Amino acid sequence: YVIQGNKYETAINVGAYDSKAHLEVEIGGSKYTSDDSGTVHYSVPCTSVGNKTITGKIYVKKDSGTEVYEFKDNYFVAEPVAIVSLTKMNVVYAGIENPASISVPGIDPRNITPSIEGTGVTLTKDPAGKDGDYIIKASKLGKFSIRVDAKADGKTSRTMGTKEFRVKKIPAPTLMLGKLKPGEPITKDELMANTLLRADMGDFDFKIPPLKITSFTFNVQGSNALDIQGTGNKLTPDMTNRIKNAKRGQKVYISEVRVQTPDGVNHQLSVTYRLK
Repeated sequence: YVIQGNKYETAINVGAYDSKAHLEVEIGGSKYTSDDSGTVHYSVPCTSVGNKTITGKIYVKKDSGTEVYEFKDNYFVAEPVAIVSLTKMNVVYAGIENPASISVPGIDPRNITPSIEGTGVTLTKDPAGKDGDYIIKASKLGKFSIRVDAKADGKTSRTMGTKEFRVKKIPAPTLMLGKLKPGEPITKDELMANTLLRADMGDFDFKIPPLKITSFTFNVQGSNALDIQGTGNKLTPDMTNRIKNAKRGQKVYISEVRVQTPDGVNHQLSVTYRLK
């Protein structure tokens, strides 16, 4: 497997043969003589892509005359290509660590150098990952690109490709009481058994710190009572008493909940439950 623009290289010799004696190799009408180790080192530039075949003959001089050995080898020439894949998503989310894997087929990851084209984005090696694993962090929305350079021959660096990404906001969380999702009628007992408010990120694939809730407003529909202001994220005894005294079909309102996601965006959340 050879990257286009590099060289196919091979060593040609004969087993069980006196390495001090010289042999000749013919490839494509050209002849080559072995070095002091009895080996012919052959190379050819790879200018076009696809499957390639090399054929030739080895001429070995013996007391009885010259013996001929035919040989054939196959190799594949591929276009320069960089593979940049985000481990979790097809976009980058601002304010958090986005794991990424960067590779070039046929090239040692240690010979690959990725770089960011754009502003507000950093790319660092993942200290907990393997070769080719990186962390992308973005501080602003928009687009950026990752350019991948590689030393295909271990010496000369070439650009293998560039891939563009979008930076998006972290999705807004959903406000929930315990594990109770809004939308379906809930019994009084279920509500009073789930008194802790939480901002749920749903199917968001990234692990982020729990979102802190410091205050909220509570009321029950038709209770003819003022709102109750709560601190922290737990329903107070006054709130649970209102739920206990509520009637079937009444709604429980929790609102004015402000949380901040790791990208620095403030969200105002609310949730409504209907009693059955």
